[in-house]
Amino acid sequence: MLGHHADIDLYQFCVSLQIKLLLAVPSATPSTPTRRRPRTAPTTWMQKPKQKKRYRPGTVALREIRHFQKTWNLVIPAAPFIRLFGSMLGILLVAALQTLTRNMPM
Repeated sequence: MLGHHADIDLYQFCVSLQIKLLLAVPSATPSTPTRRRPRTAPTTWMQKPKQKKRYRPGTVALREIRHFQKTWNLVIPAAPFIRLFGSMLGILLVAALQTLTRNMPM
């Protein structure tokens, strides 16, 4: 045997080796990775108001087109529009026929 001091040194070596091994081995339940928040500028006493979201040109128009294509709520109700269109078409046809008959050679 090397003596009492050698046994203590060997014991301390083994304890330190076990600690190193325990630290090197991954744990059975791995912890979820934590996300660090991005660094922001220090806040001032007077903050700017948050700006309203702006969409690119045409995005809102396309969204509205899709919305109105899905709904049946017409801007102009169908029955009055059809009556108006029919009466205007009738007036135009009568005027066109009158012009044609006036310009026809006999």
